Amino acid sequence: MKHEFSDISATTIYMTTKISGINCSLTNIINVYAYLLSHNTPLSMNTSRGPPELDPTSYYVSFSTYQANRTRILHLEGQILNALGFNLHVALPHPLAIIYLQTLDLLTSTDKTGQSVALRTIAYLNTALLSPQMLYLTHQPYQLATAAIYLSTREMNIALPECAWWEVFDCEREDVGFLIVAMMSVETLVERERGRWDNKDMILRADIAAAIKKSNNGWEQSESGEDEESRMAKLLDEKVAKI
Repeated sequence: MKHEFSDISATTIYMTTKISGINCSLTNIINVYAYLLSHNTPLSMNTSRGPPELDPTSYYVSFSTYQANRTRILHLEGQILNALGFNLHVALPHPLAIIYLQTLDLLTSTDKTGQSVALRTIAYLNTALLSPQMLYLTHQPYQLATAAIYLSTREMNIALPECAWWEVFDCEREDVGFLIVAMMSVETLVERERGRWDNKDMILRADIAAAIKKSNNGWEQSESGEDEESRMAKLLDEKVAKI
């Protein structure tokens, strides 16, 4: 909560491109985020005030603004690296999902069915990142990949082996079933959150601060000496207890 969410997001993308095969300059990232943060673009989701008035000047990045954003991002890069212990290795379910689809012989079709099921599987894996159950922390990549394949094939009416095929990928039926339910519930959660935040384009730190104040959890340090981080931890614990 010490930094703006958009700055942390931009920094994370910048760090990711450094270690991936997709190069993206910091200038491009800053320009894109200026566009996303503007309310006067075709991408604006807040339609309560009517269609957005297109105004290119609202997302123009001047040299001074660029320098300020660049300084913040480079500072945050060091903070994130320090928090991660400079260990950027991560195991993701996405490449496993492609391998599993090949094993199940679902990518060899002559039409575009194989491509469609692969894209749908990846979409489910990306959506799972939004789950409040933190599925990427509680389950292994191979379990996530298996559950996403099950959902995508069922949605596209693609037949899978009648046997317990998930056991080939070292998955238990109960784990896969839990992940399936969790992934399917994300859509409802997202719709609820969109309504909660009045379809805002991008949630800012000020919006979170206002929500905390509204729930009587003061933003400033309390007289008891309890700091902001401790109060946020308590708030999260209360939310989890209500689930």
